[in-house]
Amino acid sequence: GNKLSADLGQILDYDQKMHEALLAIDANIGKGIPAMDKSNDLLANIEELTANLGGQSNEYLEAIRQDTMAQLDKAFAQFDESQKQTDLLQDIAGSIPDVDLSETNSELKAIQAKLDELNVTSGNGNDLLQSGNDFLQSIDETLKAGVDLSEVTDGLSGVQTELSDLNESVDGFMSLFNKS
Repeated sequence: GNKLSADLGQILDYDQKMHEALLAIDANIGKGIPAMDKSNDLLANIEELTANLGGQSNEYLEAIRQDTMAQLDKAFAQFDESQKQTDLLQDIAGSIPDVDLSETNSELKAIQAKLDELNVTSGNGNDLLQSGNDFLQSIDETLKAGVDLSEVTDGLSGVQTELSDLNESVDGFMSLFNKS
């Protein structure tokens, strides 16, 4: 037991001396040594140079941000154009006099039901586009025939709802860029 405590005392003593020696070295290191002074000066220079680089990086980031905003502005312009087209279609629908053609109406109802079914079952954007095109085709044909367009107007309000959902999605996306 005594041998162990004597060894432990020696180890602690050695640790203490090492600690003091390291503190002394640390306090004096690099003082008045030309190579160390030069190294410290170089580090200071590097710090100054990299500070300027940070500014340049910010310029690049700003340019990227501006470009992204420009792309989003283009997207908004396209949405506005779609909105105008939808409004125009609604104006056309509103300006055509109502004619009672019950047979054509029942055909339109059948087409509308099929389109609703397509919209529900379609997870694919192309199918959705195709059904939209079919719907527009049916509008075109019924316009040429002259019919009661109340169902067409209903279909257009569905398109209107989808557009406003799309605009909300874009607003959500935009908010990611507006966080400061």
